[in-house]
Amino acid sequence: MKISLIILSAFDFVLFFFHSIFGKQLNLIYFWFVYYYYCLLIVVTMKRRLLLLSNSTLFGQSYFEWSKSIVNDFLGSSVETILFIPFAGVTISWDEYKNLVSKALDRYKIQGIHEVEDMVQAVNSAQVICIGGGNTFNLLYKLQENNLISIIRKRILEDGIPYIGWSAGSNVACVDIGTTNDMPVIWPSTDSALNLFPYNLNPHYTEATIPNINGESRITRLNEAFEVKQRSIVALPEGTGIKVENGKFQFFRTELPQYLPLTVKVWKKVKNSKKPEILEYPMEEKQSDWKQLDIFS
Repeated sequence: MKISLIILSAFDFVLFFFHSIFGKQLNLIYFWFVYYYYCLLIVVTMKRRLLLLSNSTLFGQSYFEWSKSIVNDFLGSSVETILFIPFAGVTISWDEYKNLVSKALDRYKIQGIHEVEDMVQAVNSAQVICIGGGNTFNLLYKLQENNLISIIRKRILEDGIPYIGWSAGSNVACVDIGTTNDMPVIWPSTDSALNLFPYNLNPHYTEATIPNINGESRITRLNEAFEVKQRSIVALPEGTGIKVENGKFQFFRTELPQYLPLTVKVWKKVKNSKKPEILEYPMEEKQSDWKQLDIFS
């Protein structure tokens, strides 16, 4: 939304500069420009449907046990096939990864993108795009290598098909992957990602530290990330996630009492300040209230 205001401000300047030359005709041009621009902006914002999980599996549970019902509720009864992108898998084969997801999400047919000859066509015909966790750098590298970034963005933002990601799959849905927890085992051409969600995410968030180890805490690392990026960061502990629909989003959590309490934290960008405001959202209920998508901008 801030980018939109910058664009309109620039257009205002051009309008003022040329007004003396073209007169009141520019008023009409400006009106239609603003009208169509905001119609397009509203449509794109309202269409995106995202389910971004911190993790697929909680300690002591079977694969996807805590989040399976959340995925089913999100997709509803009309979806038959999910296009699964296993590129984050490094020490697991992509066939194994796809089979693991197929067993967990057994209501749907899972199509692995690595199984098709034309990946772009597979994205173009997908009902749902699902990207699994693993190594975020490898994931982004393979998305770039196969020219999938722009087409996935189009399908989500313009066509409105659902997107599901967990861990690395949630990281890559953001502006960039700069707040992943992963080791850069390979270097993508850029860390810019799908830019479906306007902030950075840190999945598997924890404030736990290891005794007698002097390495940086997660808080320290996120403070460093904010210092450089000057962009809000949402930290999701395991058992939590974000749902985006109709231009708004909400936090959600597992219902299992043994994993509670859970608190989502946000490093919020503050106007005219380089230091963040740290916000806490204790997840006392299963779902938070709905928030405007640009609330942390």
